[in-house]
Parts: sequence; C-alpha cells; structure tokens
Amino acid sequence: MEVATPTLQWVEQMLRLLAGKKITGTVTIRFSQGGVQSLAVNQELRPWHQGPVIAPQQDA
Repeated sequence: MEVATPTLQWVEQMLRLLAGKKITGTVTIRFSQGGVQSLAVNQELRPWHQGPVIAPQQDA
C-alpha cells in the first residue's frame, strides 16, 4: 500500500481551514525533494489537540 503524501495545495487548504475556524498556534511544515513531507499543528490554547495532521488517502 502506497502512503499518501500531502501536496502544497492540500497544505494550503488545511491552513485556510484552520484560519477559518479561528484556530491559532504553531504550524510546522517539513519539505522533501518530492514536495511536502509532513504538516503538524500545535495549538497553544488547547494542548490536548496537539498532533500531526494526516494527509488524506489518495485513490490509486
């Protein structure tokens, strides 16, 4: 099974979604040669929501 990797468009959509919900915090985006490696969101005001954001599965 191939692992789906987030695209720049997906990262942009996630950031817009977070901003639309007034979620603030630190966003860490890691890049690799193939594009985006990972995206993690750390909410300072709600630490119980910390954790990586998982890219949606892409149909093969």
